[in-house]
Amino acid sequence: MRNQTEVRDLTDPEIHQACCAAMLEVLETMFFELPLDELEIVPAPAASSCLVRAGFRGTVDGVIHVAISCSTCTRLTASFLGKEAEEVVHAEECSTALELANMLCGATLSRLEPQGRLAIETPYLVDRNQHAAGPWLRYPLEDGDIEVALSYGEGL
Repeated sequence: MRNQTEVRDLTDPEIHQACCAAMLEVLETMFFELPLDELEIVPAPAASSCLVRAGFRGTVDGVIHVAISCSTCTRLTASFLGKEAEEVVHAEECSTALELANMLCGATLSRLEPQGRLAIETPYLVDRNQHAAGPWLRYPLEDGDIEVALSYGEGL
């Protein structure tokens, strides 16, 4: 079991690498997307983003936040559900954003704690003004961005 006396985040190379690999896997296999450009660390998500939070408990405790620009959320939902973008309704976008956060959390944690015993809490939407402090990892896509903040350790 890992020592949780300090909070670890995307500035930690192990977390950065695990999160990058998990996002690439989830985007490619579930949404048929790949980043268009280099991934970058940013201090905060874009203001026009849908924001999701998923906590996890077990061998390590922590939280992942996922911010998805509105246009990206519509396009990913259409791809995920096999629909045209014009057919997508808001409730489906919200469900897809929640599922993306859940998949990303699981894929990242399976890389960080392959022998860990973890439970992911049900993801939920949060107010845009309540986003986690940085750093955030930005994935530039064809039409918008996905940004992720992940941290774990004592007190989270």
